[in-house]
Amino acid sequence: MTRREVMAGLSAAVAWPMATRAQQASKVRRIGFLGAISASGYASQVEGLRAGLRELGYADGENIVIEFRWAEEKYDRLPELAADLARRVDVLVTHGTPGTVAAKRATTTIPIVAAAVGDPVATGIVTGLVQPGGNLTGVAIFSPELGAKRLQVIKEALPHLRRVAVLLNPDNALVAKILPAIEFAARSLGVQLQPLTVRGPENLRRPFHRWQTNTRRPLWSPMTGC
Repeated sequence: MTRREVMAGLSAAVAWPMATRAQQASKVRRIGFLGAISASGYASQVEGLRAGLRELGYADGENIVIEFRWAEEKYDRLPELAADLARRVDVLVTHGTPGTVAAKRATTTIPIVAAAVGDPVATGIVTGLVQPGGNLTGVAIFSPELGAKRLQVIKEALPHLRRVAVLLNPDNALVAKILPAIEFAARSLGVQLQPLTVRGPENLRRPFHRWQTNTRRPLWSPMTGC
């Protein structure tokens, strides 16, 4: 799906409540953006959102208002933040699987646009890609397949590689789907996989140090982003 198609979907989502509630046509519509990390971490995505909306005739502070909520890598805050936005906005925009799951649980009526979500069918967010049903649309990233492919690329670049660490966030529901795919690829490539738990940037130093101390080699990791 192209960026223009994603923005067209968001435009339609913005227009949906406007069409169904014509008596409030003069009201400025509110878009909620739910981010699992910090504002600085989403800077490029937010600018892209604003730019795409401008192309479609929506200007923040004029005919729309964008409200932001940041979980700051604390995934347990996502349900509360999603529920707060659901009480205030006409459309919810999410990025990543945890935020999309929280938004989906917070509302079954407000349109949700997932800017990037890992395998929404496997995680139960939607029933199918062609006809997702419910109130959610967006872009799917097939993270299990991508994780396996990344491992294959690393092996091609380093043919003698025998051990690979993979950083995993256990708070992300998609990990249960990604890890088996990477493990299967590792077995076929003759690579020993070592999962390392990382819940946020502040936890990165310890696994990097432990891995390099024990193996005296770089940490190569297919990341589980969505």
